[in-house]
Amino acid sequence: MAKLDEEEQGGKKSQYLGNHTITTESGHMIELDNTPGDRRIHIYHASGTYMEIKDNGVRITNVEGNEQQFFNKGLEQVVTGKFDIIINGDARMLVTGNMKQEVDGDYELVVRGDLRMKAGGKNIVEVGGDQRVQINGKTSHRTSGDRETITGGSNTESVGQDNNQTIGGENTQIVASHNATLTGGEHQVVAAGGMGLGAGLDVGIASGASTTVKANGGSITVSGSTTASVEAGTKVENKVGNTGIQITSGKVRVTKIAHIGTADLNSDAASGPSPSTKFQ
Repeated sequence: MAKLDEEEQGGKKSQYLGNHTITTESGHMIELDNTPGDRRIHIYHASGTYMEIKDNGVRITNVEGNEQQFFNKGLEQVVTGKFDIIINGDARMLVTGNMKQEVDGDYELVVRGDLRMKAGGKNIVEVGGDQRVQINGKTSHRTSGDRETITGGSNTESVGQDNNQTIGGENTQIVASHNATLTGGEHQVVAAGGMGLGAGLDVGIASGASTTVKANGGSITVSGSTTASVEAGTKVENKVGNTGIQITSGKVRVTKIAHIGTADLNSDAASGPSPSTKFQ
């Protein structure tokens, strides 16, 4: 059991003529010791509870049972030196009014078990410098209402394994500058409804293998105010099923390694090395 220092009782140097004692029949005792170098005041209860003031001004209080203190007006404690409180059992502090703690230096809280904090109202945390949170186990964050996160500088997130996001409503993302998405494996984008892709400048789609654009039950439209080009290192296949591929405006050039031909939508003329060049 942990104890504070200075708990040893004095009286080892007491002189008979300098020590005045009062002892009762039940075992109570009061000592007023005037021995030089060992001046003491000692009040001893028969139950073992005592209070002693030693020669150097140190006061020791030992309570064998419970202790109750009532201050009907106020209590102010000023400790100039070190202040230690050791509780070998449970502790509870109830404040019916407001409570404020101020620490001019560092503040360290060590909890070797669980830590639970509950606020019936708002919880406001302001950090003047950096903040770091280390969690060695799982973490869970749940917000019943709205959530807003504002970062004035850069934001970096690193996920060592899988990352899953489920959004019950709409999702809007606005990037003021460049936006890049890199995927080491497969990358899929699926929309249950319509899907649009737009850009203020050029749009490039490239792959290291085959590229397939397929419309089930609809049409594929390629249009441009100037020129729309389809190029491949081996061959380009235009297959028309029950619907078809519609070219709405501009010029369309289909190339192999060398130029094959050009179809001008504004006229019926076709140019190229072979008059039989056509869409298959």
